[in-house]
Order: sequence, then structure tokens, then C-alpha cells
Amino acid sequence: MSKSNIRANNLVYTIKEGQSARNILNGISCEIQHGILTTISGPSGSGKTTFMYALAGLIESLQGEVLYGDKSIYDLRNTQRDNFRLNNINFIYQHLNLFGFMNVEDNLKLNYMLRNEKVSKELEACIDKYLEIMNLGNIRKKEIQSLSGGEKQRVAIIRAFVSGADYIFADEPTGNLDKKNSLLFMECLKDIMKESQSTVVLVTHDKKILDYGEQQLIIEDGKLV
Repeated sequence: MSKSNIRANNLVYTIKEGQSARNILNGISCEIQHGILTTISGPSGSGKTTFMYALAGLIESLQGEVLYGDKSIYDLRNTQRDNFRLNNINFIYQHLNLFGFMNVEDNLKLNYMLRNEKVSKELEACIDKYLEIMNLGNIRKKEIQSLSGGEKQRVAIIRAFVSGADYIFADEPTGNLDKKNSLLFMECLKDIMKESQSTVVLVTHDKKILDYGEQQLIIEDGKLV
């Protein structure tokens, strides 16, 4: 897939609350620029995480459209959308979602295992390069549960970027980190972004993290402000 901007057109997402209904997304339209870090912020309950999930094609009964280039992902059948995400999108979660029973190398190659793809020499070289960038060159064969919290965070970054995805979504990835490690996380993220030229969309409450965003979106009451 060619690398493209993401366009959201009039996104509306409604949930039922008893006998009434409430809009979580209330007509959001915007364009996410390719190849840069976009931050999404706003008060708790404002709809920012829901908006990120909508961009990633994870929400059912969504009104409006999300376009990757000229491809509308909500026009795809469920299996087609799943395949699109598997091949083009990856996530960095607040709680990492690394598999503790696997070693670092197997965690990094997980997407290729899921796609039944052979791991190429180019991928092996990419993994080596990213591990060196993150100062993790000696942990490739270590079990995940033996790593420190900071090491796990860096492995989670690498896994997202070696997955082959052009689009990385990060949901409060520094939420469990102190200030020092939060800033270290963001510097590591920037370094790998330069190498990969991927698009990153990051939801955060942290004002320090917002400074890293080249494009900054603020959501309140389901609307862009």
C-alpha cells in the first residue's frame, strides 16, 4: 500500500444510555498527515481514544468515513478490514501486550507469524538495527518477563515498527511511566520514526508529550476544538 494521509469525514458514534443516546464522536472531520507524529488530547471522556479506534477501523456502527488514500476502510467487509489492519496498522498499548512466555525476538516477529510470512534477511537486519538504536542489543533471546519496565516499553516500540505497518497508533503509552522514562520513551519513538518514515497517532493526557506532536488535535465533547 502506498503511504497516504488518513482522512476522517464527519465521524459520528452514538451509544445508548438507558432510554437515551449520547454521541461519543460528534461530527469529527480532519486529515492526519503521513510521516509525522500526531497527538490527540482532551479531558477524560472527551472521545479521544474512541476517535483513535475509529481511525484504526475498530468501531462498528460508525457514521461517516475513514479514508487511507482513496480506500474507505469502513466500506470493507469485516475480514477485509481485519486483513487491512494486519498488514498496515499496529498498536503500542499502555499495558504493552507483550507475550511473557515468548522471548524478545519472537515478540518482535509476531505479526509475521500471524501472516504466515517468512522472516527475511532484511527484517533480521532491521530488528538488529532497531535494537541497537534502543540500546537493547544484548536482549534478543531474553524472555519478556526478565526485562525491566523500560526495556519492555522499548521492545513494544520496536515491535510496532518492525511489523511492516505504515500506521502506528499509541494509546496512552507513557501512562504508567514516570517523567524521566516518559521522555525517554518519546525520544526513542522519534528516533525510530526517522528511520521508518511511519505515521504515528498518539493519545495522551501528558502536556510534556504534546510538545512532541508535529500535528496536535484536541477533542472536547466528541468534537475537535
